[in-house]
Amino acid sequence: MSTKENSVLTRLPTELHYLIEPVLRCGFFTERDAFDYLDRATPQQMEELAGIAARVLANDDYPVVMAFVDEYPLTENQESAKLYFFFGALDHAGLQFDRGPELTHHETDGGPVPSTGNAAAGAARWRNIHVAEYNEDELLQYYVNQYWSSHMTDFEKRCHHLGAGYEKAKAERFSTPWGQRVLAEWRAADNQMHAALADGLSTFLLRVEPRIRDALSSGSLKVNRCPRCAKISRTPMARQCFWCGHDWHAPSDNRSDN
Repeated sequence: MSTKENSVLTRLPTELHYLIEPVLRCGFFTERDAFDYLDRATPQQMEELAGIAARVLANDDYPVVMAFVDEYPLTENQESAKLYFFFGALDHAGLQFDRGPELTHHETDGGPVPSTGNAAAGAARWRNIHVAEYNEDELLQYYVNQYWSSHMTDFEKRCHHLGAGYEKAKAERFSTPWGQRVLAEWRAADNQMHAALADGLSTFLLRVEPRIRDALSSGSLKVNRCPRCAKISRTPMARQCFWCGHDWHAPSDNRSDN
């Protein structure tokens, strides 16, 4: 992970340097990273995000952040991407950090749509997506594309983990202590795993992926859905609905352990 000293984020105006440490610590590279963090965030972590959002709002810092991202494109700068997706996490959490217009006056074919004031409204601000734009077919395809591997069997997951590690270690000629551990694991694996990976990891995945995609699309494997509105959840592990805001974490959940 990049340190503060060598990060492009040090080029932010000095008054925005309070963002550098939490942005690099969270290290979100994708929207999925932000989703996963929010799904597992402790109350203390959510409190930290709320405090940062409040400070950005109070100082009207968001336009400066977006100008920085324009100057240092996230496609060319990893730290700029982390900054961008950090604000994605704030928005998906429903935390207000900008003084721009809310969804209240977002015009659609059906007329103005009232602001919801929840996480869905926040996500809509950040992604410029209207909360009413739920398309079951498109979202199912996105879910399948992003998360098919999370529906592997336990055996397939073990093969995937071992195969990926072995290929990386082999490319490095097993020259590190980690590589030697992977080689030992490979040699100790049973015949069934060796047979599954005999033609390489890519071939193994080409066999597994279509089966899972078909099962998810047909419904024989269950997609994670909100129990209230039945819409597709953001991730397989999500327990709060992106669309209606319903939270179905068990009362006994100890989220600080995640």
